[in-house]
Amino acid sequence: MDQEITFEMNLDGERVTCTVLFTFSSEETGANYMLYTPDDPAGTEVRLMAARFDPEDVTVLYPLADDRDRAIVQSFLDYVSAHTGEELGEEAEEDDGIRNVEDLPS
Repeated sequence: MDQEITFEMNLDGERVTCTVLFTFSSEETGANYMLYTPDDPAGTEVRLMAARFDPEDVTVLYPLADDRDRAIVQSFLDYVSAHTGEELGEEAEEDDGIRNVEDLPS
C-alpha cells in the first residue's frame, strides 16, 4: 500500500496518533491482526504494538488473546524482517493489504 493509515487512541493516559504498519490474518485462529506504532513527536522511542481487529469495524482494537496470538505475530515479524522493503512491496502490489500469515513464503 502506498497510503499511510493513521488513527488516534489513548495510550498511557495521553491521546496519540498511531500509524498502521501491517495487517494480516491467520486461518489457524480465524483472527485479523494489526501491527502499529504510536508516533513519537520527540523521535526518541519506537514502540511496536500488535492487536486483533475486526475488518468490519476497525474502530475497536482487541488485545492479543494468548501465546498463540503472540507466536503468530512473531512469525509475521520474522518474515518481514527477513525481506527487504522492495520485496515486500512487490508482493503487495496486487494485494488488499491483509495477508494470511500461513501463506507467507519462507
